Amino acid sequence: MNPHQQTTVFIRPKITAALENTLRFPLSVIEAPMGYGKTTAVREYAKTCSATVFWKAIIDNSLAAFWNSFVRIIDNIDKTCAEKLATLGFPADGVLLDEAIYLLGKLSLTEETLIVFDDYHIISSKHTDRFIETLIKAEIPRLHIVIISRAVFGENSTELFLKGHAFIMDKNYFMLSETEIIDYYRACGANITSSQAKKLFLYSEGWFSALYLCLLNFLQCGKFEEKIKLHNLVEKTVYQPCTPQTKDFLCVMCIFDSFTAEQAQFICGGSQAMAILQELLSDNAFLFYSVETGAYQIHSVVTGYLRKLFAEKPLEYKKAIWQKAGRWYLSSKEYSYAYDYFYKAGDFEGLLSAFEFEKLLATFEPEKDIENINKLILYFSSCPPEIKRSHPRACLLYAINLFTHNKPELYAQECLYISEILAGLPDGYHKGNLTKKQLAGELELLISFSKFNHICAMSEHHRRAYELLPSPSSFFSNSGSWTMDCPSVFYMFYRESGNAKKIVNDMLECMPYYYKITDGHGTGTEYVMQAEYFYNSGDFKNAELTSHTAYYAAQSKNQVSIMLCAFLLKLRLALLEGNSEAFSTLLSNTENDIKQMAMPSYIRTFDLCQGFLYATLELSNKVPDWIAGGDPRPNNLPFVCESFYNIIHGKILLNNKKYRQLLGGSPEFHAKAAIFSNLLAKIYFYIYQACAYDILGQTPEALKSLEMALDIAAPDRLVMPFVENCLHISHLLRKLSCKIAYRQINHCITTTAEIFDKGAMAVKNSLQNEANPLDMLTERERKIADLASLGLSNHEIGKQLFIAEITVKKILQNIYSKWGINNKIKLTKIILQNSK
Repeated sequence: MNPHQQTTVFIRPKITAALENTLRFPLSVIEAPMGYGKTTAVREYAKTCSATVFWKAIIDNSLAAFWNSFVRIIDNIDKTCAEKLATLGFPADGVLLDEAIYLLGKLSLTEETLIVFDDYHIISSKHTDRFIETLIKAEIPRLHIVIISRAVFGENSTELFLKGHAFIMDKNYFMLSETEIIDYYRACGANITSSQAKKLFLYSEGWFSALYLCLLNFLQCGKFEEKIKLHNLVEKTVYQPCTPQTKDFLCVMCIFDSFTAEQAQFICGGSQAMAILQELLSDNAFLFYSVETGAYQIHSVVTGYLRKLFAEKPLEYKKAIWQKAGRWYLSSKEYSYAYDYFYKAGDFEGLLSAFEFEKLLATFEPEKDIENINKLILYFSSCPPEIKRSHPRACLLYAINLFTHNKPELYAQECLYISEILAGLPDGYHKGNLTKKQLAGELELLISFSKFNHICAMSEHHRRAYELLPSPSSFFSNSGSWTMDCPSVFYMFYRESGNAKKIVNDMLECMPYYYKITDGHGTGTEYVMQAEYFYNSGDFKNAELTSHTAYYAAQSKNQVSIMLCAFLLKLRLALLEGNSEAFSTLLSNTENDIKQMAMPSYIRTFDLCQGFLYATLELSNKVPDWIAGGDPRPNNLPFVCESFYNIIHGKILLNNKKYRQLLGGSPEFHAKAAIFSNLLAKIYFYIYQACAYDILGQTPEALKSLEMALDIAAPDRLVMPFVENCLHISHLLRKLSCKIAYRQINHCITTTAEIFDKGAMAVKNSLQNEANPLDMLTERERKIADLASLGLSNHEIGKQLFIAEITVKKILQNIYSKWGINNKIKLTKIILQNSK
């Protein structure tokens, strides 16, 4: 037999026929244990199918790596969309998922497109499952996802199959029958009898990999060994015939799930690597090469055997290989892999150097590193003290990560440790561009965050940092969200009843020092704080004037988070004035601007703005889904925002008449607000409690809750939280007006409420009287839209209405065009919001 026949690809007609379904369904799941030929079958089909095929082999469980690869695929289709998706980051929560599907729904695919995720089981998680499920339910025209996996896809694969969203091929498609075994062996130049085929089937149970190894053994020995174990078969038929150089090569490269020729040359050294690869590729079927990715992959059955050999090697040998792997990934700027291999090798010098190299600037965006924080904690806690002492920059960057991911105890410990490191450095210390004095300045800025929302205490550190730093901080980027996604500075910093004016004045005095050491990060903050105080205390003229000052100051340094705070205040003023045109125009224009940026922090901030406004107007159906859903704490929501989220969530519970649920959640709401003494949140929570108790007939408890809210607010004359809820509490306020302490503020609340209620009602009526998008549809379009919103596939809709599937697609496209949307997710939301 010609040795090249050992690499013969054997594809059966029934497999090819089944794979034709990949172009008929949004999702195809190819699931079977390793060694059944799943990948080979799909690859061979992809060579001849009419679609454009993009292939991604999953090599680890990193969400960031998965997303980067997906974005690179989209870059081949639409570069603008890819750029926005890259900025967005992996959509691990409802906010980002909605935005990602919105962006992908705008793709204009001119031909059928297959995106294949091979070895999906390696990364399979609730996050990736949800992304793919949501994507395929959007039914983007001509887009098809193919998942090749050893495990069942997600928790809802059966439902997806039954609803016509998915086609599933299990291992039964891939098992070779006795007849097919004879055909396969004949194709490889080996003629066997029916009796031999039967024995092979009983031994292998139709498993392709076992049959291939038995074929190699048959070619070498002229007989079949029925009782030999699989690893022994791999050793005998694949490993032992190799030269010593090839054995060494395989034993080293098996640590990678896939690798490039350049990577093999770097790890193994010398030019022999390419020759070995070519020889293995031509003479064996256990090494694959992907033209799409330019990477080689050793068959998983063989990899399992080789990794067992590698595990038995001396530790120093393994460490040397892992260290080389770390250097390779560092040179390729694949930092997360570099960290992992340096850690395995015990090369903490390399690990911290790589960390310093990657983390050039820090921002307050925890979602960018959310999956890595636990690894970072492991790396730094394992690092020898003498190496940490030689890398103060890495320690500072690590401490910043601890703060943004709300690890206060570890953050405090690390700041103390950095102080000790700096104390031990000589005055003339200089490494790179950093001196001891500059590091001390950076540390002062870092420590200031431990005094969060104590503005004067924070400013003491800012002033010391200003004295120490020769220029703005080299550790912080001014492009991140200053508010950590929160849409209200007053909410963040109002922490002492009776001191609102002082806090505002302190902010005006202190913020300029912070701007100097961060190159203007948060510019306009002090004016937003002042404007929000004016608004909450009923001084609307000064609130409007100062909101403009804040907006233009923030705009001068492109501080979008501060601009959004000013934006929310402008909308609240528009409500007060009943200016529905200004309200709708400002909301629409800002939404378009934010979506163009595709920045997670700003999308989340904008949604919180919308949530607050629509909850205030008691239009809960317009609140963004991730807020209206009422999760105890949505994924990726920064800790600073938790109580602001609860302000909205509590109001939605009140609007939806879930009074006992509101009261049951109140202790948790207050506990969250107490962490940073967010008094504005506590005022709202007490007001909500008063409303709930009152409706449930518990008047004494209602009055007591309202008194607690007034006790906080009265010294600072903060009337607006009460004004916004006055329709529900006016009779309670009248009962409390007999108390001198509340008489003045109650009068201000009731007089202001008359103005606010009139304006808010005008805006609410305008929003409710907007043309119902359902009225734009024909009778047939409405039927199809209703069925699509129930989760039915185009095929199921066509079957139910006795029309062709292509007709359903065309009608849905007409609906999308009328409504200015691009997928079924948006369609379902419009149906739910506007159906009576």
